[in-house]
Amino acid sequence: MPFQFVTVCALCGKQFTLLWVMDPARVGPESVAKITCPICGEKFYRAPGDLVPVSKPQNLPAGRPVRTTELVYDCPSCGMPELSVTLVHTDVSWEELSRETMELCVCSNSRCPQRGLQQNLHPTRTGLGALNPSRA
Repeated sequence: MPFQFVTVCALCGKQFTLLWVMDPARVGPESVAKITCPICGEKFYRAPGDLVPVSKPQNLPAGRPVRTTELVYDCPSCGMPELSVTLVHTDVSWEELSRETMELCVCSNSRCPQRGLQQNLHPTRTGLGALNPSRA
């Protein structure tokens, strides 16, 4: 499976290359990746089917590598682990992703002061995969 692709920024329209090592079991046709354009710096979403595999090297700007990981949401009130686990594909750093990503969760722990209440949670850690800080 190819790992180097050419894509076009959804905002500025410029072409660039990116690296994405796709595990077919974790990257299905419904997957999308949050990608940062190396030219304009804006973030946009791209499906694997929209990427063109690089057949021969081109002299294009290079984007940051796309990583696949699971985001884990723990209850901030009682610490109950894994209220939700979400698979993401992104080139965004952990700092950016933990700030930007939010999920609506409900804790079912009988000792939790927020039990049964909907909470907007930011991810607290990663599961499978790794998100290494990347630079803009």
